[in-house]
Amino acid sequence: MDTNSQQGNSKFWIIVVVVIAVLLIGSGAYYWFSYRSKVTIGPDGNTMSVGENGTAVKPANFPKNIPVYPDATYDSFTTGPDGSSYGANTADSAEKITAWFNEQLPKNGWTVQIMNPNLISISAGDQVGNINVSTIEGKNKITFSVVPKSSLPENYDQIIEEQKDLLE
Repeated sequence: MDTNSQQGNSKFWIIVVVVIAVLLIGSGAYYWFSYRSKVTIGPDGNTMSVGENGTAVKPANFPKNIPVYPDATYDSFTTGPDGSSYGANTADSAEKITAWFNEQLPKNGWTVQIMNPNLISISAGDQVGNINVSTIEGKNKITFSVVPKSSLPENYDQIIEEQKDLLE
């Protein structure tokens, strides 16, 4: 075997080892960040929290007028100038979840339109949003999202009314 083919063979094996190392490190990092870490991003007031073992912690700057559903585990919280949201999991029924939000949201200044037990449309001042409840693996997943009304199309109210008519 000549020197050129030995060098080519060595480069090949170095590349193989580097690729395997990157894959192993990447899968370890994925595991760590997916299952074991708490991440908070944004010192400028924009915050995202993902908690250990999928349980996020509500950031201190999360809007006070957004009620957080009790008896649930939280996947994420986000907040910033473009809106706020959270994701939660609970064993409670969609009807119980909807009834709780229907009671709590008006106490915090929100107008509530129950589209169906799985979809609630909300508004307060210049903020609009929705709450979706979906069943995944026997648990109800709550997705709560709020955005500034200025970020929506001008015919947003008309779209909501049309959707409400379709759902009835």
